[in-house]
Amino acid sequence: MRGLNLSILSLGLFILYGALFVGGIITNFLMLYICILLPFFAFVFAAKEEKSNLKTAITVISGFVLIAVLLLLYLIIFQTG
Repeated sequence: MRGLNLSILSLGLFILYGALFVGGIITNFLMLYICILLPFFAFVFAAKEEKSNLKTAITVISGFVLIAVLLLLYLIIFQTG
């Protein structure tokens, strides 16, 4: 159960950092990558801790990647134009 709580907290942190970046508070790309990677590694840790929940963790990690790609597309389309 602890791994599931950790993954929910990580998802919240990811959404928070993404919102801060889009809002212009976090402007450094290196800081954005650090903020994205920390929750990602927390998800991997949660997946290893709860092997029975591995399928759910893989689904959430793929959702993570999708959100990161959409965030980068938003930045490329709206910030450079």
